[in-house]
Amino acid sequence: MSRREIAIVAALAAAAAMTAAPAAAFTSGICKTPNSFFSTSTDPVQTSSSTFTELPEGGFAIKTTKTGCFVVSFVADTYMYPSDTVVVEALLDQKVMDPGPMYFDDGDFNLGASHTATWAVDNLPPGVHDLSIYWKVQGGSTTASMGYNTTTVLHR
Repeated sequence: MSRREIAIVAALAAAAAMTAAPAAAFTSGICKTPNSFFSTSTDPVQTSSSTFTELPEGGFAIKTTKTGCFVVSFVADTYMYPSDTVVVEALLDQKVMDPGPMYFDDGDFNLGASHTATWAVDNLPPGVHDLSIYWKVQGGSTTASMGYNTTTVLHR
């Protein structure tokens, strides 16, 4: 085999190895949402907790009349010291919503910024559903601060 043929075979093998990587888990769907609810707070809050604690004014109860989907979006401005991370999660009826806890901020205390996280669930049965947003500080022992925040629920 010539050097050129060896180079071609090696390039093809490398290309095959790159495309053979397993696909990441992925879920999608269509959720036509005629109903929406929101909660907005301008009260600043802080946490130093390394375990999830409920965000005051971050949730509410919603009554649905038929099986459908729920899309939750949470937006907030946060401030913290470097090397720490704010993690948020949404609980619907005391169960963590998909895709689970999310890294929300790992920024600089001096430069607060707005961040967002979104969760979704399908085939939610009719009834009264309790939504809560939880947060914690991960990776250090400092305090995270949160200013304005809004929780929005779109549902069908």
